[in-house]
Amino acid sequence: MADVTDPNDPLRDLVDMFEDPTPAVPADPTAALPAELGLKPGMPPMPPTAPAPAQRSVPVQSDLPPQPAPTRRPPPAPVQPQTPPTAAQPASRSDRPLFDQQPTTVSRSSFFEEQAQPVRDQAPMPAPAPAPAHYPPPPAQRPVQQQAPTQMYPPGTTEIGPGPQAPPRGYDPLPETEVAPRAPQAPQPRGRRQRNAGSGAQAGGPSKQARRAAAREARWRANRYAVPYWTDGPKVMLGIGWFILLAGSAVLGYYFSSPVAASAGLALIGAGIAGLAGLQAGFAWLPKTSATRSWTAGVAAVVAVAGFLGPWGVIIGLVVGLIAVSLYVVLYRGHRRPTPELFDVLFRSAVPAGVAMASLAALAQIEPGGLNAAMTLILMVSAYEVGDFMVGSGASNAFEGPLAGVVALGVVAFFLFLLTPEPFSTSSALLFSSIAALCCPLGQIAASALLPRGTAWAPALRRIDSYLVVAPLWLLLLALSPGLAT
Repeated sequence: MADVTDPNDPLRDLVDMFEDPTPAVPADPTAALPAELGLKPGMPPMPPTAPAPAQRSVPVQSDLPPQPAPTRRPPPAPVQPQTPPTAAQPASRSDRPLFDQQPTTVSRSSFFEEQAQPVRDQAPMPAPAPAPAHYPPPPAQRPVQQQAPTQMYPPGTTEIGPGPQAPPRGYDPLPETEVAPRAPQAPQPRGRRQRNAGSGAQAGGPSKQARRAAAREARWRANRYAVPYWTDGPKVMLGIGWFILLAGSAVLGYYFSSPVAASAGLALIGAGIAGLAGLQAGFAWLPKTSATRSWTAGVAAVVAVAGFLGPWGVIIGLVVGLIAVSLYVVLYRGHRRPTPELFDVLFRSAVPAGVAMASLAALAQIEPGGLNAAMTLILMVSAYEVGDFMVGSGASNAFEGPLAGVVALGVVAFFLFLLTPEPFSTSSALLFSSIAALCCPLGQIAASALLPRGTAWAPALRRIDSYLVVAPLWLLLLALSPGLAT
């Protein structure tokens, strides 16, 4: 390419930029400066500054004397091709120190050719290592799961364009539910039934039966000597089983023609139930003292077994019970109760239940007709308990149950009056029946008095509460005055 020699060529300025940057300076630098800078001839010259790029000369009218035109250097020689660097010669000018670099002249063509040449001094860059196989694929290569379009409206509706289906007029977005047909209503109660059910379960409150049960329980808790009728559990089946055991023991004496066999059976059964009653009564009085409860249960069982010896056996059992209770009070000092109070609690829990069962067992050995008397007493008391529980458990007062029990007892007394078995006569049957009718309710009240409260949990004692008064009284009357029954 030919060098640019025309001073008016526009490319000449670009070439001058790569030539020697040191321009020609006049002999006296201060002569060409304006006077406004305050410089005078003879002053030391200013340090050289970076040269400004050459500009095209424009004729300007000035009062200064004309300056000689700057001389231009001859065009630079063409640049020789680069040679491979040696050990003594550095690879490029950039490797030399800054103060060793000398300005060089580069032509326009050689400059562009040098910029276009590839960098041969640098080592080629290594290829990137492949990614490990366990890495997941890049996001662009992962398979895109296609989701089914969500159906906004039920099928069968009108579709507007390619978009979602439009709902019909009056459509409810809630899922459709099947409405069951309305069941026919039962006839509403009228008259008295309507008055009774007005404030019951249909009105959102407790029923009449629930209100009556709550009133009964409140009455039992308010009365110290109340007789509760708990209906939870198999009360009827337990009552039937209790009657079978007692009646079966009496029948055993008839079968063997031996009142002693009946007395033995009644004593064993009575010892079990009396021991359980003593345990429960002791728990009601002393819930945190297991030793005391065990002692009361043992004393009650011993007293009941003593009835096998007859009327004198009952007295022996009573004395043994009093001695056992006294020994426990004297020897055991772990109670906080006073001694008289502790003796009273132990006596209530153990002795009465054992004496009642011992009296029933001893009644079978009285001569003459003791076995018939024991069987008659079992039938009368069982009839009273049936009537009392069946009516009293649903009664709103405390008199309906015992009254119904006395009526049931009268039915047995009527047959006793007709049959008059030995040792009873017509007059004595009426007397003993009256004593039984009076003493059975008193026995229930006595059981409540033996407990700390009438509603205390003692089901075994409640099972034999009707015998507490009537059995010892019948034994006493028949044993002391045998002619009273004739």
